Amino acid sequence: MPGVHALPGRGDRACEGPQIRGSRLRLDLGQMYDSTAQTVTFKDLVVFDLAKGKAVSKLALPKDVENFDWVSISPSGKYVVVDYADEVEKRFHGVEVYDRGFKFLWQKPLGAGHSDLGIDASASAR
Repeated sequence: MPGVHALPGRGDRACEGPQIRGSRLRLDLGQMYDSTAQTVTFKDLVVFDLAKGKAVSKLALPKDVENFDWVSISPSGKYVVVDYADEVEKRFHGVEVYDRGFKFLWQKPLGAGHSDLGIDASASAR
């Protein structure tokens, strides 16, 4: 279900989530695009339950968030992983991990790079 969906009055939402059978959760990144200034303002992260058709949790992003590479939710649906695409060692930078209610768990200033989230042979989410 990855893609970008236009929402009237809310801008675009870049969507990512586990692409495994039976997954119910998707992670949306709300963003506003100013075509005159050619800038993107990141608004919020939303965990969305596809089966229930409603938001489970939401994290409003600070107005100064400028860098963004990717967001995803773990196959288990327990963790949200965000790459803010820089090497700054403070909140809303580097790679951050939250629980699905957006309680902050972990941060490392790793810079931009792509990753995959998966399940190992013993069915442990990684």
